[in-house]
Amino acid sequence: MRSIELGVTITDAALDDEVTVVFCDLLVDGPDRCPRCGSLGRYRHTIVRTVTDLPVAGHPLQLRVRIPRYRYENTFCEREVFRHNTDRLARPGSSPTLRCARHVVRRLMIDRTSIVAIARELGLSWDTVNAIAVEAATGLLAVDPTRLESVRGIGVDEHRWAHIRRAAGIPPRGGRSGSTRRRAVRDNQTLNAQEARARAVVDGGKAPKSTRFVKTTTSGRTVDEASIERARSLIGLKGYVTNIPVTLMEPAR
Repeated sequence: MRSIELGVTITDAALDDEVTVVFCDLLVDGPDRCPRCGSLGRYRHTIVRTVTDLPVAGHPLQLRVRIPRYRYENTFCEREVFRHNTDRLARPGSSPTLRCARHVVRRLMIDRTSIVAIARELGLSWDTVNAIAVEAATGLLAVDPTRLESVRGIGVDEHRWAHIRRAAGIPPRGGRSGSTRRRAVRDNQTLNAQEARARAVVDGGKAPKSTRFVKTTTSGRTVDEASIERARSLIGLKGYVTNIPVTLMEPAR
């Protein structure tokens, strides 16, 4: 991995469970100056800052960087202690490195990867990756406020919000679908197997477990023919729901 662009030098490495940990020293050329008043500081001690970098060999990567802190006796400044500048490494208070944040945006915009997958890949939380995406989108809008003028609706990941919508009693709106021959063949094989199992359960040939297409009533178990026909009418289709109203985008689009 290249560390010069982050302003650090590697001193050691280790594997902590599924996370690769790299120990680094910050590249400094002498005492730094106070970011508030510009006074030159005197070395006091060293702290360790942990940030997330690009994954290596399929493992999340953490950098543990030793950063010097300084103090000075300037009665005109409220700050007594400050640490060396780390602008090349990461934003203040941010857990991913600068290039890791760019990696998140690239994975979202170009590779069309979900936030959940990126968070798993980097070993970060969903909220952290989402915050990076929101910040990037906000930056794009700040540069070009007309960027979304033609957008009429923005979809939300239904997998992420489905439980919230159910709890609030809000049904999913709209839909998207597509059909392929390969999916139709696979769906037909699955439905045939499910129908055969349902008939075997009703006939008493199999143990009565939770089986699709078996309808249980007070008079006994019967095959749910209506559900089978409805399922066969959807063979080959793959769809998902969206929060975009039908008035803005029809399902066929």
